[in-house]
Amino acid sequence: MLRADPDRPDPPRPSLDRVPELVDDARMSGSDATLTSTVAGTPSDALGRTCYRVVQEGLTNAAEHAQGADVRVGCPALRRCPGPIAPPGLRSLPA
Repeated sequence: MLRADPDRPDPPRPSLDRVPELVDDARMSGSDATLTSTVAGTPSDALGRTCYRVVQEGLTNAAEHAQGADVRVGCPALRRCPGPIAPPGLRSLPA
């Protein structure tokens, strides 16, 4: 049975505020990656994790299949959303 080391801190969770780190890591790996937008409002944890994973996958694909290409990462739809951000299906769920 695998057990977590109690002295080892949990790794950071994927979230939208960690997307700039992904872009920086891609740049440090030789990609010409640029973050082109910021987000207004506070996304839900689920949406933040989803955005992180989508950007992560996109940067991985660019590194594997488009070496040397300019890569621009942006979330223009999120940039226009005021206030808390949640996927539309979650807004209609009862509290």
